[in-house]
Amino acid sequence: MMRKAFLIAFGLFLSGIALLAVSVAEGDGTVYLALIFPVYVGSDIWGFFGILCVIGAFFVGFLGLIPAKLPSGGSDSARQGGPPAEGPEKRFGGVVMLGPIPIIVGSDVKMSMVAIVLAIVLIVVLIISMVFFIPGLLG
Repeated sequence: MMRKAFLIAFGLFLSGIALLAVSVAEGDGTVYLALIFPVYVGSDIWGFFGILCVIGAFFVGFLGLIPAKLPSGGSDSARQGGPPAEGPEKRFGGVVMLGPIPIIVGSDVKMSMVAIVLAIVLIVVLIISMVFFIPGLLG
């Protein structure tokens, strides 16, 4: 089921891009690049259906992430009356970059420190890429 949803989403996405390309080729639409995001501006039916297909692709793709059968509560041993099975402690950490501002999450101090180091590395990479790849930034 999940694979089928992703194939449908991929087909919708490609169809949307093709319809947007038809709109641009006919001269009824234009494509701009704002920072790193492509922006489409158009006024014809091809562009409308292209945008509709792209939005539909994202919607179907996200629906494909929902499992068909949700797991029932408890483990097998707990349902059979035995003690619950213990596994390794789950630890997590991560960084969400909102522009240049890092938001750091972690389940314990060690994972938070790993996320802080990752945030610093990401910020350094961002600064280096801006300095070397944006012409005229330094004057």
